[in-house]
Amino acid sequence: MESGQAVLLAAPIITLAGALVSAGYVKLWQPLVASLHFDWRPTLVTLVVFSVFCVGIVFYPPGSGEWVGAALWFVGTSYLALQLVVLRITLRFAARKRYSLLSLSPWIVLYLPAVILAYAGSTTEELGAFPGLLWTIPGYGGLVLAPIAFVLLIEALLRRKHLADRLRKEQLPRPLPEARARFR
Repeated sequence: MESGQAVLLAAPIITLAGALVSAGYVKLWQPLVASLHFDWRPTLVTLVVFSVFCVGIVFYPPGSGEWVGAALWFVGTSYLALQLVVLRITLRFAARKRYSLLSLSPWIVLYLPAVILAYAGSTTEELGAFPGLLWTIPGYGGLVLAPIAFVLLIEALLRRKHLADRLRKEQLPRPLPEARARFR
């Protein structure tokens, strides 16, 4: 119960961090995919929902506050890792669609067990190790997130450089066919 409450208390900060990272990544890709757009509305709705959950948790018995730091780190890195993977999949297969609606999938996967733990009165003994594994394995405390973020950043920067080089080549005046024939 305390772990679910801690995850829900950390969720607004995690969601906001995920939105900021995703918005930055979308901004990197906008010159490459002109129709790509980051919509803040799903993030704002999510923050309102989590705020309601947090208000409910404040009135619960104390004990969840001691796990908020761990929840921020482990669930946060898992959320960001899943968020970046969903973003890259979206860019590959549905670049013309809005990314923000698909970004709710990590939210559902990671926070639904927290809601069950926090409000249904379940304990981690009843659910086994499933929520803990679900909250830690995707990000593994940053060991999975760091390589994903690094590779995606390098990919975006290389693609932007390739696009800039291609545009630069297209803008240079090309020699006329007669001029090429003279120098043969």
